Amino acid sequence: MRQICVIGLGLFGSHLAENLTSLGCEVLAVDKDKEKVNAIRDKVVQAVTLDVRDRKALESVVPKSVDAVVVSLGESVEASIMCTLHLKNMGVPYIVAKAISQDHKAILEAVGAHKVLFPERDMARRTARTLLNPNFLEYLPLPGGYRVDKVETPKSFHGKTLKELDLRNRFGIMVLAVESGEKGKTVFLPPADYTVKKGDVLFVAGKSKEMDALEKSKG
Repeated sequence: MRQICVIGLGLFGSHLAENLTSLGCEVLAVDKDKEKVNAIRDKVVQAVTLDVRDRKALESVVPKSVDAVVVSLGESVEASIMCTLHLKNMGVPYIVAKAISQDHKAILEAVGAHKVLFPERDMARRTARTLLNPNFLEYLPLPGGYRVDKVETPKSFHGKTLKELDLRNRFGIMVLAVESGEKGKTVFLPPADYTVKKGDVLFVAGKSKEMDALEKSKG
């Protein structure tokens, strides 16, 4: 069972914590607002009231065995940056942080975030695509622990062919399509000699565990 800590229990953080629990994760929820903590206490394994700017306090509740921490403190810029820095220095293996601007994103990445999210912007993009094409699926759960998802290509992928990346043998993942950031077109069942470029998005199929391993490798 994966251990995940969600810090910041606003709308995004609280919904994320509940969904992770429903997917079988062991979730620790943290916020400085006691009312928010009490509201989610019965929906997660543990809920704690804490000022995450205090490293010692943070170390006292985040287990060393944690798989990932999500810092959903986008509106509180100082707290989100300090918390991310503390988590990085604590050796947390995977840190996801919410940002409210490109400058905020740059700082979060500089202090240790492996992935930075813009939940509202990302949801707006998905909603726009769905309105234009109701049959378009960015995320499709499948039986047996498999799913279809999209992967924004990291710098380490750019300039390499799909054959060189060898995602099937390395992660057990199959590339179904590539949404080209350069030409704005989608290439279905791309050939092995397709060269991945900056801005490309891969649509891949695999088991959830393998998807998570691929996501971590991008950091």
